[in-house]
Amino acid sequence: MTRLAITVLTAALLPLVARTAAADDDPQTYDFWLDPLLRAHPRNPKKDIYVDGDTLTIHVDPTRLFPDETKDGELGFGKATSPPDVKGFYVVGTNAGVATPISIQPGSCTNAKTVAQADLDAKEKVLSGLPATADVATKKAAEDAVAAAKLVVDAAMFVPAATPSFACVQMNDWSVDDGFRGYVCAGDKKLSDLVASPGPSWSVVQKVGDKLACSKDYTLGLGLAVSAVSAKVTNGANAPQEVTFGKQDGVYSASIPIKANTGTIVVSVAYPGGVDGDIVRPYTIVIQAHARDAHSPVRVQAEVLSTNRLRVISFAVAVSPVSHEYFTKGPLSCVFGCALTAVAALRMSGEDHTVVQFGFGVGLNLAKGFQLNGGLLFGAADASSAWRPERTWFVGLAIDPVILAEVMSQSGNTKK
Repeated sequence: MTRLAITVLTAALLPLVARTAAADDDPQTYDFWLDPLLRAHPRNPKKDIYVDGDTLTIHVDPTRLFPDETKDGELGFGKATSPPDVKGFYVVGTNAGVATPISIQPGSCTNAKTVAQADLDAKEKVLSGLPATADVATKKAAEDAVAAAKLVVDAAMFVPAATPSFACVQMNDWSVDDGFRGYVCAGDKKLSDLVASPGPSWSVVQKVGDKLACSKDYTLGLGLAVSAVSAKVTNGANAPQEVTFGKQDGVYSASIPIKANTGTIVVSVAYPGGVDGDIVRPYTIVIQAHARDAHSPVRVQAEVLSTNRLRVISFAVAVSPVSHEYFTKGPLSCVFGCALTAVAALRMSGEDHTVVQFGFGVGLNLAKGFQLNGGLLFGAADASSAWRPERTWFVGLAIDPVILAEVMSQSGNTKK
């Protein structure tokens, strides 16, 4: 790669990183999701991510469910109080559901297996209770009865296919402790419609070879549907603030501006059917918002650097783009944009006849206001001179006078 190409590439990359750092400090909009059972989505933003000027959009989606601690073979909701607007069955199983697909179909399948198992248990009890003096014919008859009962149990494990049958698809964002995962079946149909027709009785079956093995069955009852959603900011500069939710495509949504001291937002979900009116259930969102930092994300620093195999000391100007976490949480709070950042250096003095040299490298921020960096300088005394990288690599110490003055001022105030 020629010197010109390296210089052009370097000059192109630094503004890109700087723009990224600047965009990182722009006001952000975050989405916070709740399901009809007031369970939060596992990928909702953390409480300390917000900055003054950001916007939080809260969604209550009656058509989806999010993970809970439901274990293997269970539904993701109470079978007697199934959320009516949820689309599809949510079944929790192991990763084995990928290799041996599971599905759900109407009808009951465990009753026959339960009856057959009870009959087997009774016959095994008779066999084990025979005295040692029992004659051979009696023992043979008891053993044959146990063997026949086992065949009935094995046959009862498998059920005929029923219609409509819905395959269950694994959801990557629904994982539970002990390796259990969530599966959604019939994800385009509401539970209220499925309970109405074909009916409330459904079975979870698993394909074993060319047969369907019965796993569990359920008789569903419908719970309460979401009828309205509201929210109130209860702590912060914009408290108390009532928030009205709109509804689009079945999802309730509202946006709330975040202030520097916004603390809690209480979401209230109403369900019709109470004795004295709607049943209202609250969900509290805790927020630890930060003040928006007024610093420029592109830092200009005075630098002393050494080149020519550390034989020459020069003065330079270094430019580094950083993220807002660098100012709000410190240089060790994140990797890129905090502890590590790209550096452009402009060497202003040295032993060469070149007036200035431009360089590019990487900076390590160990403390606010101080940066250790290194890289390569480009440029020579004239066009005919060869560029020698062994003489132009540099290491340097950059000092940000603005940040350093602030740190010293804060330290002085602390001592007072």
